[in-house]
Amino acid sequence: MERYFELLKEYNFDEAERIRQEQVPKKIYKYYWLSDNDSDGDICKFDTLERNCVWLSSVERLNDPYEFRCMYIDEEALKEQKYPVRVINAYKKIFEKLRQEVCLTSFTQNDQFFLPMWAYYSNNHSGFCVEYDVLNPKNIYKISYEPKRIGLARLVAENFNDFIAERKGKDVDDNLNFSSTVFMHQFFMKHESWSHERQYRIVYPVGEKVDKGCYISTRDIGIAPKKIYAGYNCTKRNIGILNSISNSLGCGNVIKLRLSDNDFIFEEEQ
Repeated sequence: MERYFELLKEYNFDEAERIRQEQVPKKIYKYYWLSDNDSDGDICKFDTLERNCVWLSSVERLNDPYEFRCMYIDEEALKEQKYPVRVINAYKKIFEKLRQEVCLTSFTQNDQFFLPMWAYYSNNHSGFCVEYDVLNPKNIYKISYEPKRIGLARLVAENFNDFIAERKGKDVDDNLNFSSTVFMHQFFMKHESWSHERQYRIVYPVGEKVDKGCYISTRDIGIAPKKIYAGYNCTKRNIGILNSISNSLGCGNVIKLRLSDNDFIFEEEQ
């Protein structure tokens, strides 16, 4: 990723994008929560899987309160540079508006044997995990994990100056392209405490604020389901439903996981 940002600074956007897409693995995984006490939610998850879609959530419904807040407008630094309060407030509104007008879904590079993901996202091993083949990495972004939030002052100032210059007829396309690309990366940053999740993300613009989220087909994303794994606590009823859906998707029967008899690992039931 260091090389990626170096290329952006050199305005070599095509090469930077090539390198970014190379960071995406050939397989990614998504964990799903199932609960017998949440039948309506389960029906929704089964329906999503059967339709070969994924659910993209609005930011407000995510479990990390700092989502899309790794970058922030450094108000004090901009005031020191004598930028008007109205300009600073305008950028703060732009950032907040961006948060409200996108939905996202997350995947992981951690495979079906990674215990913490089952505990976090699959109701203590009662849910399931889908292994997806990546057919096109274009829409999939690797999350970078940062130790501190990133204050934007110089970049905002340069972006504003270039915007003014463009209105005066000057050619500043590269600078504006660089700034907008960096701004976009607020969607793909999290605090380093989440780094064990090894997350990849798709962010989808919806153009307006949505309360919950929206569906998108796996074909539009550029992925395809390959295998489905059931947690060791997944009920027979839910495994039966998953088997039916899995076979309809061409993935064969669900693979049930079990605890190892002598190690801290999962094993596939035979």
